[in-house]
Amino acid sequence: MKTTSTLLCLLFAIMSAVPAQAQNCNCAGAFDEAVQVYENDYALFRIKVTDQNKAQYLANKAVYRDKAKAVTAIEDCLPVLEQWLGFFRDGHNNIKFTGASGSQPLRERIAVDRATFIADLKRVKKKKAYRGNDLLGIWKYGAYEVGIMLNPKSSTCKREFVGVVLQSNNASWETGDVRFELNQVYGNDY
Repeated sequence: MKTTSTLLCLLFAIMSAVPAQAQNCNCAGAFDEAVQVYENDYALFRIKVTDQNKAQYLANKAVYRDKAKAVTAIEDCLPVLEQWLGFFRDGHNNIKFTGASGSQPLRERIAVDRATFIADLKRVKKKKAYRGNDLLGIWKYGAYEVGIMLNPKSSTCKREFVGVVLQSNNASWETGDVRFELNQVYGNDY
C-alpha cells in the first residue's frame, strides 16, 4: 500500500509539472522522468518486466525514447508516453495532458470506415509483398473492432502498420481513432 501511495504521489508531482513545461516542450526529458518513475516505483515493474521479456522492454524503451526526442510540441508528446506505457498492459495507469486543450482528445485520426478499410485491404493484399501477411485485417477484441493497415502515405508518423478503430462500444474511442502502431522487427515479431 505504501508503494502504491508513493507511486501515486510521484505521478501526481510529474503530471503537475507538465502544464509548466507546455511552453517549452522537452518530451525526451518527460519521457526519461516517466521511465525513471516506473522503473523505480511502479509496484508491478518486476512482475511486468522479467528476464524473459527484458530485451523486449529495453527495445521498446529505446524506440519510444527516439520518438520522444523528435517531438517538438507537448501535445505530440502525450501519445508517445501513452504508447510506451502500453507495454505494461495495465489499464489502471495512464498519463493525461492537463494544459489548455486538455479536455480535447489528443489522438491521431485516420479517415477510414469499415467499407473503405475493406476496399483498401483487398487492394493491398493483391501486392506480392503483403499477400501472405496475416497481420493485415480486421481484429475484434471485447468492445473494439480494429483494422490493421499499412501506414497511410499521407501520415508523417514513422511506422509500418497502424491499428485504427473501425467500431467501438467504448465511448472514449471513435471510428478512425488510431489505437496502436506496429513496426516489424523480424519475421512475425512486431
